[in-house]
Amino acid sequence: MTNASTAAAATSSVSIATTATATTTTNEHDPPAHDPLPRLPRPPTWMPPEACWRRSFDDLPDPRHFKAAMPSFRESLSLLPLAWRMGQYVSEERKGGRDPIFDLNGLMLQPPSPGPYAGVPLGGLGGGCIGRGFRGDFRRWNLSPGKYQHGTVAADQFSVRVSRAGQLPEARVLSAEDGSGSEGLKGWGWGMDPKTATYHALYPRAWTVYEEAVPLIRLVCRQMSPVLPNDYGESSLPVGVFEWSIENLGASTAEVSVMFSFQNGTGMENDKAGGHYNRRFHVFGNEDGEEEGREAATASVVGVHLHHQQGGIRSEDSLTFAVAADVRPDVELSMCTQFVSSGGGRGGDGAAELWRQFVNTGRVGEVRGGGGGGGGGGGRGEGGGGGKSATASAAGVGFKEAERERVLKTRIWGNDRIVEMTCEGTGDEKKHKKPERKEENDNNGNESKSPTTITTTTSSSSSSKSVRHHYRHSHKNGDRQHNHHHHNPSRPNESIAAAVCQKVILPPHRTTQISFALAWDMPIVRFGGGLALPRRYTRFFGKEGGLTAGLLASHALKNYGKWEKAIEAWQTPVLEDSTLPDFYKHMLFNELYFLTDGGTVWTESVGGVRIEGGREEEREEGMEKGREAFRACDGEQGLVGQFLYLEGHEYLMYNTYDVHFYASFALVMLWPMLELSVQRDVAAAVIRSDPGMRRLLARAEIRPRKISGAVPHDLGCPSGTPWEDVNAYNLQDVNRWKDLGPKLVLQIHRDYVATGSLPFVMTLWPVLRLVMEAALAAFDLDGDGLIENSGFPDQTYDIWTVEGPSAYTGGLWVAALTAMAALGEIVEKEGRTEEGREERVEMVGGSVSHYAALATQARGAYVRHLWNGTYFDYDNSWSAHQDSIMADQMAGQWYARACGLTPVVVGLQARSSLTTVFDFNVRKFADGYSGAVNGMRPDGQVDETCMQSQEVWTGTTYSVAAAMLQEARWAALEAERRPDGRGRALKEEAEFLRHAAFETARGLYEGGWKRFGYWFATPEAWDSKGHFRSLGYMRPLCVWAMQWALTRMPTDNTRANASDAGSSVVEGVGGAESIETAMAAGSLPNEDYGDGGRKGGRVGIFSGSGGDEGNGKKKKGNGEK
Repeated sequence: MTNASTAAAATSSVSIATTATATTTTNEHDPPAHDPLPRLPRPPTWMPPEACWRRSFDDLPDPRHFKAAMPSFRESLSLLPLAWRMGQYVSEERKGGRDPIFDLNGLMLQPPSPGPYAGVPLGGLGGGCIGRGFRGDFRRWNLSPGKYQHGTVAADQFSVRVSRAGQLPEARVLSAEDGSGSEGLKGWGWGMDPKTATYHALYPRAWTVYEEAVPLIRLVCRQMSPVLPNDYGESSLPVGVFEWSIENLGASTAEVSVMFSFQNGTGMENDKAGGHYNRRFHVFGNEDGEEEGREAATASVVGVHLHHQQGGIRSEDSLTFAVAADVRPDVELSMCTQFVSSGGGRGGDGAAELWRQFVNTGRVGEVRGGGGGGGGGGGRGEGGGGGKSATASAAGVGFKEAERERVLKTRIWGNDRIVEMTCEGTGDEKKHKKPERKEENDNNGNESKSPTTITTTTSSSSSSKSVRHHYRHSHKNGDRQHNHHHHNPSRPNESIAAAVCQKVILPPHRTTQISFALAWDMPIVRFGGGLALPRRYTRFFGKEGGLTAGLLASHALKNYGKWEKAIEAWQTPVLEDSTLPDFYKHMLFNELYFLTDGGTVWTESVGGVRIEGGREEEREEGMEKGREAFRACDGEQGLVGQFLYLEGHEYLMYNTYDVHFYASFALVMLWPMLELSVQRDVAAAVIRSDPGMRRLLARAEIRPRKISGAVPHDLGCPSGTPWEDVNAYNLQDVNRWKDLGPKLVLQIHRDYVATGSLPFVMTLWPVLRLVMEAALAAFDLDGDGLIENSGFPDQTYDIWTVEGPSAYTGGLWVAALTAMAALGEIVEKEGRTEEGREERVEMVGGSVSHYAALATQARGAYVRHLWNGTYFDYDNSWSAHQDSIMADQMAGQWYARACGLTPVVVGLQARSSLTTVFDFNVRKFADGYSGAVNGMRPDGQVDETCMQSQEVWTGTTYSVAAAMLQEARWAALEAERRPDGRGRALKEEAEFLRHAAFETARGLYEGGWKRFGYWFATPEAWDSKGHFRSLGYMRPLCVWAMQWALTRMPTDNTRANASDAGSSVVEGVGGAESIETAMAAGSLPNEDYGDGGRKGGRVGIFSGSGGDEGNGKKKKGNGEK
C-alpha cells in the first residue's frame, strides 16, 4: 500500500461538499471538558435493541440441517404416481415458456436451497425486493413477479478505509464472503475476520456492528426500509437507507472513508448482456421555499443511476437502480459513475484502479474505460490512477470542468428538481468545448429551449448552504428526453458498477454518522399473461421511470428519520413489555419480512384494471394529503389499490386463501385497508367461473378449474393473469374443499371486528350467503347442520385424507355459522337505521335466526361425533388414524374467540384439547422444542399416515399458541369471577396455558431461528430432522395471531362468554344447564350417541361430476371406539 499522506488526490470535476471536521457526539471515552467540540447525547438508534435476533458472521448452522425434506421409502412408493405427473407438468410448463406454480428442479424435483444466509430484506411492500444477507452481502432478488434469484453479487459491497498520520492506510470490504474469485475484484480487500462482526435484526431494521474490522474503528450500519403500519404511501416505496455510525476508538485523529459499490443488475447473466449504462444525478432542493422559477437551489442529494436493460422484457418496463448520499458540509463525497466489475474487456483493471484510489486517497473517481457516464471517461489520474474524481476539495475553489457537463434529463417533483447529467470524457468520448443547449418539455408538455449551465460555488460557512449548485432553468420537465445519449453503455460479456464514497475526519474517541440510500424503480409490473399494471408507489412518484429512482433515494435520505420515529412508536410498546419473552418479540417483527420478500405486488389498480389519470397534486404535496383518506377507505381499491403476495418462494400462487386465513392477522393488524382490498378481490372471484377442464395432479382427475359460488384457492399466479385466472393450484379439486367457505366468513367477521367497516360488510354479505348456502346444500349429507369431508384431502392439509365430520373442518364450519348469524345482525341493523336500506333488510330476511339455529345444531353434532373426553378426534371415519391428535383441531375455536363469537366448544373442552396437543404434539415430538407436529397418535408416536401428518407446520404452530393464549385469557377472566376453589384452579390452568403458548412458539425459535438456519426464510414445514419443505412461506405471519390474542381479542361480548356461562353450547354434551355444572363434575359427559342417519346423493354446485360426496360415512359415537 501507498501511504495516504504521499498519495495525490484525484482531480475534482464537480464540487459536491467541502471537507471539514465531522460533527460528532460523545461517549464515555470523551476527552476533557475543555475540548471545544459540543457534547451531544448518544442517539439510542445507533445500537440495536436487546430483543433483536442476533448472529455473529462466523456462526453458521450445522449444514446437515439446512436440507429439503425427502419422503421415506414407503412414502416415496405411494407418491410415485404424483411425482411422475408433477414432473410432466413442470416440464411442459417450462417448455411452453411459462413458470410452473411449483419451483422444482431436476430429476428429484428439488426446490432451490439458498443456504442459511438471509437477513432483513430491503424495500417497502409491493415494489420489488432486494434481500440482504446477515453476513453483509446482497443475495436474494425479487424484482419481477414470481422470479426469485439467489446469489451474491461480488461488487455490491460496503468497504471501509482508515488512515492516521504516520501510518499506512488500511481498507477492507465489509463482508464475510470471499469475492476474490471474481476476476475484476480479486484485488479488493477481502478477508475480513468474520468474528469482528455481529448482525442484529428487528424488521424492518437491522444493525451490523463491526468491532475493529479495521484497527481502532467501530462501525455500526443501521439498515431500514419504509415499512410503516397503516401507512399506504411511504410503505409502498422500493428503497432502503443505510446509516453508518463511525466511532474512532483511537487516541489520534482518523480519516475514515466508507464506499458503497453496486453493480448494474442482479448478478444474473443479463448483467453481461451489454447495453446497460450509468449516469450521475443531483437533486436540488427548494430549501427556502423559493418560488418556482428562481435560479438558485441547493444540491441536497447526489448519486448514480444504473439503467438496466432487461433482456426479453418490453422497453417500457424499465428498471433503474440508484445509489445516493446526502450532501453535508462536514463530509467529503466522491463518486465513480461507472467501472467494469467483471474484469478484462474494455474496462481492463478498472475495478482494481478504483480500489487503489480508495486505499490511497479515501476517495473514488472515474476510471479508465469506465464509461464516462458521469464524470470523465479516462484520462490521467493521480494517486494510483483514475480520471476525474467527482469530489469536493477543502479549498473552496470553483471548477471550470463543470462547463463540460451535459444535462441530459431533468424533472420537477414537488419542491425538488432532479438533474441527470454526464461529463464528456477524455478517453472514449470526444470533448465538447461548451455546454450544450438542451431541449426539454415544460410542465404543459410544450417544448422550450433555454441555455442550461451548472456552476459551483463554495463559501466558508459551515451550514449546509456552504455548497451551492446554481441551476439556471425555465419551467422544464420531461425525463424521457435524450435517451440516445447512452455514454459508454456496457458491452457484451462485461458487467458495470458504480460507487459512492464518503470521507470524514474524526478526532479521538468521537462518533459521527453518514448515510447512503439504495432505490430501484420498475414502475410497471407485467405478469406472464400479459397484464401490465403500475405499482402503488407510482401514485406518488409517477409512472415515467428513468429519474424516479434518484427521487426515491432523495426522498428516503430526507425522511428516514421520520420513518424511524414511526417504527419506534410501533415497536416500543412490545419491546418494553416485560411480560413477553425476547424471542417472541423478535419473531413477531422479523416474520413480517415476508410482506416485503413474499413476491409481494402492490398495484395502482381496481379489479385488475389500472387507475388512469395523473395525480400531480398528490405527487407535489407528498403522501400526507391522502393519509387519512387511505386509512378510512373501507378497502376501496381506488384509494389503496390491489395487493398480492405469494404462498411461498417455491409455491408461486397469489393470495392462497387457505393459508391467508392464518397469515392475514398481520395484514389486518398493520395495514387493515389492504386486508379489506384483498377480501374484495376474493369475493369477486367467488362469482367468477372458469369451466375449462384440466387434469389434476393428485389423482389425475379431470375437473373444471373454477365453479361459480366456490371460494377460490388462490387469485392466480405470476405466469398467468392474476384476479382473472384464479385457481392456479392444480393438485386437488379445490372447488370441493370444505375449509375455504368457512374461512371466508370468519375472516370477514374478524376484519369487521378490526376495522368496524360497515360498507365492507354490506358489500360482501350477499357473497357470504351464497357461499354458505351452497356448502350446506352440497356437504351436509345428513341434515344435522354439520358438513362432512369427502374422503380425500379436501382442506389445507392437501395430502392428509379426511372423511366425515372432522375436528378441523367441522370446527371451522360451526364457527362460520355463528359468524353468519352475527354478521346478519349487523346487516339487518344497518338496514333499519339508514335510509334506502330496506332492500338490505329483505336480503337478510330470516338469516339471523336461520344461521343461529344451524350453529346450535352443528355445534351439538360436532361434539357428539368427535369429542372423546380428552380431545377432538381427527375425524369420524373408520380409518386407522381417525383418533389421531391433530395440532390444528381447535382452528374453529381459535377464530371464534378471536372474533368475540360464541365459541365452538366449552372452555373446559378447549383447554383439555390444547393441553393434550402441548403434551403430545409439542413435548413428545423430537426434542420438545421444534414446534407442534401436525399429527400424534394417542400412544405418543407420530402419526405416519402421510408426509404432512409427520411435519411441523410453522404457521399452524403459531395458531395453536394463539389459541392457548386466548383460552388462558378466558380462564383467567372466569377465575376472577370465581373466588372459590374452582377459581383458583382456573387461574392455574390459565397460567399453564399461557406458559404452554410461549413454549410452543419457542420451538420455532429454537428450531428455525437458531439450529436449522431458516431465519428470514421460515418454511411451511420441517420434519423431525429439521429438514424443510417450502422455504419462505406465507403462513408463519400467523405469529401476529398471538399478538391479536394478547391485545385485540374481544372480551366484552356476551356471546363470547357463552362457553363459561351455559347456553346452547353445552346442550350437545348431555344437557348441562351451565358451564359451572360441567366444571364441578371435573369432566364433561361422554354419552353414546347413535347414528343420525345420512342423506345420500345430494349434489350442489360444488360437487363437480357429482359422485364422490357420498363417501362421507358417519360412524357411531364414542361408545364404539
